[in-house]
Amino acid sequence: MVCARPSTRAALALLAILLATAAGSRAQAQEYGLDAVSPVGPFLDGAFPSSTPQVVQADDYELVPAFPNLRFDDTTVIVASPPTTPSGHATQGRLFVGSRAGVVYSFLDDPAAAEKDLFVDLSDRVAVVWDGGFLGLAFHPQLGLGVGSDYVFLYYSSHCPLVGGSYEDDDGDGNPDCQSYPSASTGGFFGTYLRLARYEVKTGPSGAPIADLDTEEVLWTIRLYNGSHRGGGLVFDGPFLLASIGDQFRYWTAQDIEETLEGGIVRLDVDVLEAGDGSFSCASSSSHLPRRHFPRPGGPDDEHSGHLYCIPDDNPFLDPGGGVFEEYFSIGHRAPHRLTRDPATGTLWSGEVGENTREEVNVILKGHNYGWPFREGLIDGPRVEPSSILGTLTDPVVDFDRSEAYAIIGGYVYRGTRLPELTGGYLCADYGTRNVWVLNTLPPGPPGTPSVEKTRLTTFTGGRVATFGQSNDGEVYMGWLGGQKTLYQLARIGGGSAEPPAWLSQTGAFDDLASLDPHDGFVPYEMAAPFWSDAALKTRWIAIPTDGVRDTLEERTAFSAEGDWIHPIGTVLMKHFELAIDEATPQLTERLETRFLVKAENGLYYGVTYRWLPDGSDAYLLSDGEDDTFSIQTPEGPRQQVWHFPTRGECGLCHLEASGGAVGPRTHQLNSEILYASTGRRANQLLTWNHLGMFDPPLDEASIPSLPRARGLEDATASLEDRARSYFDSNCSYCHRPETGNRGSFDARFTTPLREQNLIYGSVDNDLGIDAASVIVPSDPIHSIAWVRISALGADGMPPLAKNLVDEAGVSLVWQWILTLEEEGLTPGPEYAYYEGEWTQLPDFETLPAVATGNAPIFDLSPALRSDAFALRFRGTLQVTQGGVYTFYTTSDDGSALWIDGQ
Repeated sequence: MVCARPSTRAALALLAILLATAAGSRAQAQEYGLDAVSPVGPFLDGAFPSSTPQVVQADDYELVPAFPNLRFDDTTVIVASPPTTPSGHATQGRLFVGSRAGVVYSFLDDPAAAEKDLFVDLSDRVAVVWDGGFLGLAFHPQLGLGVGSDYVFLYYSSHCPLVGGSYEDDDGDGNPDCQSYPSASTGGFFGTYLRLARYEVKTGPSGAPIADLDTEEVLWTIRLYNGSHRGGGLVFDGPFLLASIGDQFRYWTAQDIEETLEGGIVRLDVDVLEAGDGSFSCASSSSHLPRRHFPRPGGPDDEHSGHLYCIPDDNPFLDPGGGVFEEYFSIGHRAPHRLTRDPATGTLWSGEVGENTREEVNVILKGHNYGWPFREGLIDGPRVEPSSILGTLTDPVVDFDRSEAYAIIGGYVYRGTRLPELTGGYLCADYGTRNVWVLNTLPPGPPGTPSVEKTRLTTFTGGRVATFGQSNDGEVYMGWLGGQKTLYQLARIGGGSAEPPAWLSQTGAFDDLASLDPHDGFVPYEMAAPFWSDAALKTRWIAIPTDGVRDTLEERTAFSAEGDWIHPIGTVLMKHFELAIDEATPQLTERLETRFLVKAENGLYYGVTYRWLPDGSDAYLLSDGEDDTFSIQTPEGPRQQVWHFPTRGECGLCHLEASGGAVGPRTHQLNSEILYASTGRRANQLLTWNHLGMFDPPLDEASIPSLPRARGLEDATASLEDRARSYFDSNCSYCHRPETGNRGSFDARFTTPLREQNLIYGSVDNDLGIDAASVIVPSDPIHSIAWVRISALGADGMPPLAKNLVDEAGVSLVWQWILTLEEEGLTPGPEYAYYEGEWTQLPDFETLPAVATGNAPIFDLSPALRSDAFALRFRGTLQVTQGGVYTFYTTSDDGSALWIDGQ
């Protein structure tokens, strides 16, 4: 690494300020920042590919439509009828596709298929909740081959309670009475249920199969708690039905087989003999009736289990005394979203979504314990390992760190003929990064060597894979969430699609790399509250295609005062990063990277990164992510800072389709004045864009001051609330908003009124072990998970990607804002102190030994306080050796000096 020269941009900006100041004394300031922008063609005059580039590997793949004439909504289930189904049966040769809302269609398994038939509509009883809704479908393996086998089993979350095992129908319309969702929470229960039900399969009027809703029999209905982890895998293994159930964010339920049916894979014998009066017996002498079931004595009577199924006698966790739920086949699972069976070997595979550090894929074995919550992937989990472990503790076959996967979706072992080189490989994908993987078993090696190799086949920028399906000939299909989408399958494309230029200088983005003088078609812009990027200095531009006169919609951005802006196809956004390498001389910078976000012809964005050479002469295209360490000179000496260069897949973690893709340029972020270096003018950005004809429809210039306006951290003219909410908008709202369906139930957008954001006392998916935690607790940052996470690094840190440095200014401002919040009628909760490694509830908080230093209210608590980089808040009194009694609110980092607010 070489020593960098003073930033040319900084010098130019300073010169422009001086020129503007001088001009201001001679003439009235200009109204617009720019008078015109030069013509620029789509994709920066064709420098960037019009379709998403792939990373070229030895074998290169893409996802292509499998049934181009068919469209489906929010696909969560793809299932084929059993391969043994006799010819002439209504289901024979068909695929069944279910939506998250519970509407299932079937169609002939033919690429040219153009018609689909309704199989069942459960939308009157399915609750579409986070990672819930319609979850699974499995046909009886003897479908059509004998009496008592023409059944389909459906698995879904529901907001319809059962009373005495039956639906209520108070209005007499023949449909179940379902409550609204969400209802008030009681102990994490929001009035929804996880339900497994059986239906008879019949031939409909058109000759296609239907599931007869009038024949519904509910095998179990159990309460769903908290916000996630429903499970949802449903598959037959021989004669037995297996279903996966998540831990519902209750952690230790994954190790509890006495009180719950959570956090495990269950196995049921569904072949029963029905007596006609509601009773039944086991058809097999190798199974027995359930001995423990819901409702439990003293438990809620809206939970039911043990109906129309028996327990196989070789299930691993049995108790003749009825002390445990004997349904369990394996335990220790967190969120086993998909469960599938390899038709060739019978191996059961499960993709399991992790919490903060790892995603994992498991081979499911009878009686095995997969370690959650004391194991996550191949590392320690968030809870302490118990002294005794039920079952055989088992590692996953492979885990993924967060640069590779963020929410793994398990698939199938490929057994088709289109791609013979993938035969025997387990296909899976990641909902977050959109990576598609194949896992292959390796030959046995020395102890400690991996047994499975994972290969990333492609990154699917067309959407987020939510489920897989497999036809009876072994081909694998993928479905994704969204309205009217087709199913996809892998296709080999040899050398891959076009790549961007190998060098930044070849893109034409800068007319002069040394001075960073951009292409004349770029318009500079700045965000009022920029996204935190480890203290990097960032410069932004946008090139919206135009022939010089913006007289068509293809040359304008669709404007929204409070929503996302929609840019034309071929728009290119550019962001340049530099790092100050001497805190005393911020003009000394090191060029890091220049990123591009390109709106492809399919309407979706892809990202590419160019990393600068150490001498700053040019930057080269990165095909994958990298990390590097830079030395930063501080008054205390040099410190080392890690910088993460993102993968292309990681770009999609922030630039979500649901949040508009280009997350920076929005009304409230650009409703501010900036200095336009090329003209030396300072002007409002919305006003300038409007003057350049960049908006559709054009703005009434007089209305611009009344449009929403975000505020930066250091904007002393703005309120703490506006600055804090602007900070959340920039750093959180690309994910945390209703359209994305991401974790956390709050809406971080600045344009959403505070009372509607669900920030204050909002529920959290992960309380990080903090009692009584919410997204934000008024006047209590320590119990505010939003503050805790922005002040943390590693797995608990937010934003979750490429954060290696805490934004001290942002953390401090949010802290101050939370302290000012008050809630009418609020009953204060218990107050806590952290002392000698333990949280102690006040007023039982003992006096801390502290020594005053001088007359200033600063005290060194290092002999008594060790926080291990946790930020702490204390409320109460502190008795010191001199200076009296102080009430204090403070943060601590491993016993550093603390500022005390004295009384």
